[in-house]
Amino acid sequence: MKRLFLTSEAFKVLDKFVDLFKIKPKDLTVAFIPTAAELYKDPWFMEADKKKLIELGFKIIEIDLNSKKTVSDLKKSDIIFIAGGNTFYLLEKLRKNKIDELIKFLVNKGKIYVGSSAGSVVACKSIEYVKSIDDPEKALGLDSYGGLGLFNHYILPHADDQKFKDKFDKIFDDFPKLKKDIIKIGNNQAIFVQGDKWEIV
Repeated sequence: MKRLFLTSEAFKVLDKFVDLFKIKPKDLTVAFIPTAAELYKDPWFMEADKKKLIELGFKIIEIDLNSKKTVSDLKKSDIIFIAGGNTFYLLEKLRKNKIDELIKFLVNKGKIYVGSSAGSVVACKSIEYVKSIDDPEKALGLDSYGGLGLFNHYILPHADDQKFKDKFDKIFDDFPKLKKDIIKIGNNQAIFVQGDKWEIV
């Protein structure tokens, strides 16, 4: 059964994640993918997510997508966590060596997936709709915008953050056909997915 926890700022809701999935952090290993934050001078959001996971007691394996250990580290982990940053850059790097395909396979087999901001958007069918939020020019090698396809809607993270309002309005102007399939989540919310069922928590 597919199990996802898709967030805007994961560190704010990870306690809820532990409760909903009825897991014991000290028994579990998290494959932590910080790649999307590599373009930021101060990736405080990624560091906050990692710090919270450690505080909860999870064992962290930080994933370098260029490492030869990436495949084995992802396979042996209990949870795959993809942090926030630039969604286009993230997808380009995941496509390298078909890591995106491996993640889809593992999650569809039951491995838990947690996304934070860009990590949530990349789980959707496409990431094209976030062009007004993230710069696609940071991923010039990306030949299509198809996401991981783990969630059949389009997630709009940080929906309660007023600094993104104009960019969100542009999304609805540019992609009117997606409006009914866009799911907004605030910074203190998440989408909890089990199989074909999902809810905002």
